[in-house]
Amino acid sequence: MRIRLHFILAALLATSALAQTPAKKAIPVQVKTQALTHSPTPEQLAMLPALRADLEDVRKRIAQAEVEDQKYSGGLIKSMIQSRIAAMRVTDALVEQRIKSIETGARMTIEAPSSKPDPGLAASLDSEASAQRLKIEQARVEADRYSGGLIKAQKESTIATMESTLAMLEQKSLISKYGLVLPSAAAPSLSAVAATQPNVKAVPSQKATRKVLPQDELLKVRLINKRFTEQKYQKYIFFDIEFLAEKLSKPARAIKGRLNLNDLFGDRVLGIGWTVDRPTNPGESVTESGQGFQYNQFMEKHQWVNTTDLSNMTATFTVESILYQDGTREDF
Repeated sequence: MRIRLHFILAALLATSALAQTPAKKAIPVQVKTQALTHSPTPEQLAMLPALRADLEDVRKRIAQAEVEDQKYSGGLIKSMIQSRIAAMRVTDALVEQRIKSIETGARMTIEAPSSKPDPGLAASLDSEASAQRLKIEQARVEADRYSGGLIKAQKESTIATMESTLAMLEQKSLISKYGLVLPSAAAPSLSAVAATQPNVKAVPSQKATRKVLPQDELLKVRLINKRFTEQKYQKYIFFDIEFLAEKLSKPARAIKGRLNLNDLFGDRVLGIGWTVDRPTNPGESVTESGQGFQYNQFMEKHQWVNTTDLSNMTATFTVESILYQDGTREDF
């Protein structure tokens, strides 16, 4: 009882003190308000059914890929499947964001340059994706002829590469169809998304640090053909390549350097020592056939070159030394 009285007395004294304290003048605060919502247009509302159908389709393919992923404990094919899953998750997030934005009227939390839908490009990409699906079905029929072994593994790797290409085509198609935008500065990269998946190593982007040197631009490269062959129990991958001496300063007798085989983003996968030993004049092009490298089935880089379609590869040439026709030499 005494304790309760002490508390009551203390409360009364505090109230009295507050009552005797002169009140401070209220300082008006100006708050700027900004509308966080907007009314969707009739065109956006009409877009919702197609968006929901595409989102459901993407999620079905993610689920199918996750089932396929469980068949492998590691290796190149598993990594490619998980990279495909990561790409489809990015597509899922893009489509879902657009749906939520239309349904709730909420503005995007990240401002990004606007992108107008391009139905013509979307239709072209859809056609390309359909052709790619047909190729995958044909490759699957061919792979199913084998129950195991190296040939089976090579064909499965080819299918995994083709399916990764299909995932990118479908993503580009949806971006063109709905005018979706993925801000490069704010959105996670594909490698960052892949890092959230088990057994996938995120490779840091090299675009910020990669420097294009003058010797990388002296010769432009166009891959014409690629073929796998076996000679005297040795396996090789040969190329037909066109070299364009775009920035050569004077006629060359031979050009020595490295042929860089890159992915679609320009990141080098494999470098090959190469010499263009035909006379080359500035601005002219020369074609070389039947050169390549000895294939090692246990090297993932070699597997990538073998199984990747030529349309999904790019190439550059890093010049190391030039022997000019006038007898002079230039080293880099």
